[in-house]
This record gives sequence, C-alpha cells and structure tokens, in this order.
Amino acid sequence: MIHSNFIRSLKRKLFFCRTDLRESIDSVNHDLIEASFDSIINRIWEEFCSIKKEIDCKPIFILSSPRTGSTFFYQLICKYLNVQYLTNVTEVLLHKPLLSWFISSAILNKSSGFIKCESNYGVSHGISGPTEATQLFQNWFYYKHPSEIHSADFISIDAKKDMQKTFQLIEILSGSSLITKNTWNCFRIKALSSAFPNARYIHLKRNIVDSSLSTLQARKTRGNPKIIWDSASPHNLYDLQTLPSHEQVVEQQVLTNKAIIKSIPTDSSISVDYEKLLDNPQLILKQISEFLNLDFKDSNLNLKKDLNSRRSFELSSASSDRENILKYCKKMGYIR
Repeated sequence: MIHSNFIRSLKRKLFFCRTDLRESIDSVNHDLIEASFDSIINRIWEEFCSIKKEIDCKPIFILSSPRTGSTFFYQLICKYLNVQYLTNVTEVLLHKPLLSWFISSAILNKSSGFIKCESNYGVSHGISGPTEATQLFQNWFYYKHPSEIHSADFISIDAKKDMQKTFQLIEILSGSSLITKNTWNCFRIKALSSAFPNARYIHLKRNIVDSSLSTLQARKTRGNPKIIWDSASPHNLYDLQTLPSHEQVVEQQVLTNKAIIKSIPTDSSISVDYEKLLDNPQLILKQISEFLNLDFKDSNLNLKKDLNSRRSFELSSASSDRENILKYCKKMGYIR
C-alpha cells in the first residue's frame, strides 16, 4: 500500500497539470491514500479519455546512428531544457515506467544538478542519469535483428496503447514533454509518428569517420568486431556481416541515417551536427529550445564544465583502423 507522504507528493505533482484536468485531479483525495499507485493513475487516465478523444502529447525523440555522441547530447538536453526523461531507475522497474518516472521526479527530487554528463558506451552514470530504456521499449517493440525489419512496428495494438498511455500521462502529470534517446527508434519512425502525431524529432549527425571508428571500438570491447554487432541493425544485416569490420561500421552509419532521413517528418524535426554542438553548445541548445518552444536553463559556467568533461574523452584507436575507415568512405563516395 502507498504511504500518505507518497500520495501527498503525487498530488503536488498533479497540481501542475493541465487546467482541463484539474477538476478530476482535485477529486483524488485522502480516501485514496490506501489505494495503489496504479489505481490512481488509471483513474486519471479514465478522466483524460473522457475529455480527450485522441492522444495529444508531444514527446521528443532523439534519432541518430550509433556512437554519434547522442548520450552526451541527451544528457545536455535533460539538464538544461525543461523536459521530462526516464532515469536509470527504469532499469529496475521495467514494467512500471510511470512509477519509475514518479520516483525519480518526486521522491529522488530529480534536478539538473543530479545529471552528470558522463557515460560508458551509452549508459549514463548514476541512478538519476537519463537512460536509453532499451529494455523498456521491449514492452512495446520486438527486440530482434535485423531491427529495421523485426523491430519497426509495435508488438500489438495493446502495446501501442500502453506506450501512448505512458507518454501521455507523464506529460499530464508534469506539464512538460518526455524526451527519449534510443538508436532502435531510428527504424520505428513511422510507428512512432502514428502513435504520436504531435511528436518532435531531433536528428543528431556526426562525422562519419569518427562515428564509425567509435562503433568499431565499441565492438572490440565486446569481442571479435567482425562478429559482434553493436546497436540497431539495417535490413541487410546478414549481407553486411560478410564485409570486413571497418566496412560494416561505415555501412551501419550510412544505412541508419538513410532510414532516418527517409521517414522523419520534416515539419516537426530539427537536425544537429555533433561537431557544432561541441563548438558552441549554448547556441545549439538555444536553437533546440526555440524549436521545441521550451525554456532554456542558461548556465554558461556549467556548460563549459560539461563540455570540458566531454573533451577529456578522446578516441584512442589504432591508426590503421582510422585509415581503413577513411579509405573505404572515400572509395564509396561518402566523403570527399
């Protein structure tokens, strides 16, 4: 059963939600103190459905090919823009994303000060660190390679409705949009757009040589880079695996970006270059905040600290790997 302090904290969170739901939320009184969290959430959802006939939340999806600096970018947005995000608590409560979000937001008193711009191959540090939520997305999408084929659509209508409910309720309870970052979503854009017509998308791009080299490094940490596949996979995965590892990682970058460009709604998306983000993060974040119509927690001092932390991480790799990737990119016309 839920403790009364938990309910009071929930009611404080509910106070900031949309005016068209205030009346129903005010009815969540102390008679519900002994009720479960799910019961309260379901009651709010029923009230929403009686008022609204369709999903109207505006989630934000960061899309990028692997190893483009997307985790650092994700952390910066969560830290400096007024958005909601799922934390590493979600990894413990995989089938209770709303509860994990609430715990992070209300009980752990989540704030930008808890977000450290540090990670290890896409995994943010700390319990309050933003998560990719790969396992959570498996509640809604299949986790199977090639992901462009087998993970592109919802498992079922019920899975789609559950994801809609989760994202909508987080926006209702917080008054702000939920942002997520997961490479597998690059092949799910059509499904996500059908579930969330008002979604916004951020396409992060990086120099193909650097991102390919970083992907190759990630593979090597796990074993044989020719056999190991890192992250989401395009439709021709098995053909690609016959290529040398340095060619595989380049084609993974190219095909993932092609999939994004092919499906991303141009009128509700913005493109960001990772190199420009490093050069002037304050400007890029301001541009994104204007695109999303969000407040920007302008703190130049902290941004410099975060940037210095990121720049202290350097790609360490055999020069032959970079040379092989560079030669292949030139051969295929991917760079000049």
